[in-house]
Amino acid sequence: MNHVIMGAMLFAVSVGFASCEKDDEDNPFDSPTIAVKATYDGATNKDVSDATTIELEEGSAITFQIRFSMGADKLKEVHLKSTISGKSYPILDSVELDKGVFNKGEKYIDFEYPTNVGASEETFTFTTKDTKDRSSSFTLTIKPKTKQSEGGFITKTITLLGAQNNASHGSFYSVALGKVLTIGAAKGQPGDVDFAYFYGSTNEATICAPSDTDGQTISYGTVKMSSWTIKNDTKFAVVSPADKDDPATWWDEAITAVGTSRDTKANLLSIGKVVAFKTAGGEVGAFVVSNVSGTQSGSISIQLVEKKN
Repeated sequence: MNHVIMGAMLFAVSVGFASCEKDDEDNPFDSPTIAVKATYDGATNKDVSDATTIELEEGSAITFQIRFSMGADKLKEVHLKSTISGKSYPILDSVELDKGVFNKGEKYIDFEYPTNVGASEETFTFTTKDTKDRSSSFTLTIKPKTKQSEGGFITKTITLLGAQNNASHGSFYSVALGKVLTIGAAKGQPGDVDFAYFYGSTNEATICAPSDTDGQTISYGTVKMSSWTIKNDTKFAVVSPADKDDPATWWDEAITAVGTSRDTKANLLSIGKVVAFKTAGGEVGAFVVSNVSGTQSGSISIQLVEKKN
C-alpha cells in the first residue's frame, strides 16, 4: 500500500515539475526583446517599435537606434537585414560580432544604423535569440515618396558615404536602389554596387567604380573589391560649372563628358566639385560634393542629381 501511495506522490511531483517547466518555457517575459527608435524627418529617437510602415521622402536620412535585450537567459544571436525587391542585404550579424564585440554574455546589445531612404520600398527585419533558443523579431517597412522635380531636375537629400575605416557609415552606393550599402550588404550583392568611397594617400578623397585598380587595393574591414565576382565598371567625369546649384547650366556638358570618359574614379574631390557618372547598366546621373570630413576614418557627403524626362 505504501508503495502505491509513494508512486502516486512521485507521479504528482513529476507532473508538477513538468507543468512548471512548460510554464517557464511559455512565459513571454522570459523571451528576449527588441526596442527600436529612429531619428528622421525632424523627430529624434522616436519609438517605432509598434510601427509597421514609415513613409519618407526618397533620399532622406533615417538612423535606427536598436537595443536587443535578454530575457531569462543570455543572448546568443542578433541580426538585422533589409529586403528590397525580394533581395536580402545583411546589415548586422552576430557571427560577425563574435570577435570580442558580441560575447554572448551581455545583458543587452546596442546598435546604431544610419541609412537613407532608397528608390524602392525596403523592409527591415530585426531578430534576436537567447541561449535557450527563445527568439523575438520585428519588421518595419520604409516606403519612399518621390521628390518633386524642379525645372526637370530632382536634387536628392545629401547622402553620406564613410571612408574605408569608418565604422558607422556604409562606403558603397547603388544607383538603381538609391541606397548606401554597408560592407556586409555590398559583399553579399556586389552586382548592386556602382561606386565606393575611399581616402588614399595620393588620390585623397575618391569615389571609384568596383572595377578601379586603385579601389581594389583598399581594405574595407576584411573586404576588398578585388575579391568580388562582379565588379561594375562605372565611369566618371568631373566638370567645373559656374553655378553648381543650377543643374540646367551644366547637365548637358557633364553627361556628354561622361559619355566618352574612360575614368573609373573621380579623385582629389573637394567641396563644390561636380561629378557625372555612367553605370555599367547605362544609367547616367551626377552628384555635387557637399563636404569632405577626415581621412581614412572620415566621410564624404554628396548630393545626387537626376534629370526627369
